[in-house]
Amino acid sequence: MKVCWVISEKSKKAVTESDALKRVAPTWGSCLIYDMYNMDNIVCNDFKLADRLIKHNVQKTSNFYITATDYIALGNPLDVKVFQGEFKDTNINNKDDIVALNIAMQTYDIVLLLGFSFAKSKSKDALKKHNQEAYLYNIRTIIKETPDKQFVLVNYKGKLSKDFTALENLTRDSLTNVLALAQQI
Repeated sequence: MKVCWVISEKSKKAVTESDALKRVAPTWGSCLIYDMYNMDNIVCNDFKLADRLIKHNVQKTSNFYITATDYIALGNPLDVKVFQGEFKDTNINNKDDIVALNIAMQTYDIVLLLGFSFAKSKSKDALKKHNQEAYLYNIRTIIKETPDKQFVLVNYKGKLSKDFTALENLTRDSLTNVLALAQQI
């Protein structure tokens, strides 16, 4: 079985050393937090940040993924990987999480989700509420439409909504247990 980590761009600080995670499986995550975990695979939906990271040669030490549109606009940079598709709704939160999950679930059997929050928005701002609902819908759809993959919420705090508890291929576990179990796979 192939295992990977997908670390949410919502992660505010590293919960463990990146080496501990990498001993278990490759890491995937956003260009916004790549340096926090020294990511193996970086996803970037932000044109300006992608341009800056390419100029700093991040693609030499990691697999760096950007949109096909940005790839062309940046002059087809060497060693940069491309993903297809764009978000029709530009207001979706945490797009890099969604893309990283989409790419990772194509290769891995078990996807360890670290730093994710599946809480519904409590904001009274309609746009903020919409953004979070769209994000949750996308994540839930990825998990639901890949029943042959196992997704594990690692160190998830809080209650899950019925939308997520109903997903048979989504479980929860502690970081300590996951690190121990995944090394045995």
